[in-house]
Amino acid sequence: MIDYSRENDGINWDDNPYIKVKYGSYKLFTDGSLGARTAALMEPYSDDKDNYGILVDRHKLYNELLEAYSRGLQPAIHAIGDRAIQLCLDAIEYAIDKCGYDIKRKPFRIINAQLVNQKQLKRMKELPVVLDIQPIFLCTDLYWVDSRLGSKRVDWAYMWKTLMENRIIMAGGSDCPVESFDPIKGIHAAVTRKDFNGFPKDGWHPEEKLSVYQAICLFSKNIAYMTGDEDILGTLEEGKYADFVVLDKDPFTIEPDNLKDIKVLATYVAGKKVY
Repeated sequence: MIDYSRENDGINWDDNPYIKVKYGSYKLFTDGSLGARTAALMEPYSDDKDNYGILVDRHKLYNELLEAYSRGLQPAIHAIGDRAIQLCLDAIEYAIDKCGYDIKRKPFRIINAQLVNQKQLKRMKELPVVLDIQPIFLCTDLYWVDSRLGSKRVDWAYMWKTLMENRIIMAGGSDCPVESFDPIKGIHAAVTRKDFNGFPKDGWHPEEKLSVYQAICLFSKNIAYMTGDEDILGTLEEGKYADFVVLDKDPFTIEPDNLKDIKVLATYVAGKKVY
């Protein structure tokens, strides 16, 4: 871990121009979670026939999102189920209709987006949105998500490759402390779609696996785009801060199942070694 105290040896935080703390996005919620059967679904849960999950009040979400957007904030909306995604997209379109959209602004951020149907995917392609996904969730969810959603609807869940092929930008997160904050584990989950014991053998819905490059982009340059920092962060090139890590193995050459075992040997922030 990085020690951010002023006693941290070797780093003069006062002289370092790199911004380590900044205002983030404005968090909003639409529903709960698939695990608790509170994510809002269009059709009832396959293992709880009278339950559609919970959904926030439409007008409350519209008003709060519009208020945030009109004040220049980036709305970041938690939406897991397809019914919640529908409401989320409706609210985004409402805000754009009222305020217009400036391409220089940060995109709208949809957090989780675990169940997206085909009509919603088409709508997303026409909107300035980024999906803030948590690949590591699948390591836990793959044991029970089929029973929650049923054999047909589950094809819409965690469909990362399909989303990427449709040019939907995604950024990787962890939802820590719900899951580990370690991006290495998130990369492993995105590439293998297995738990950390190698189950299932070929990965859960392996047709939706990402390449190692795509998975690393989730946790690097795509995050910088989502937060509006792509001009200074996210890639190693002239004019940007030198944020990078030194790893003990090359993620592009090892077996995908071994990605989870990669260790970080050193971490550099703005060119300064902090770990």
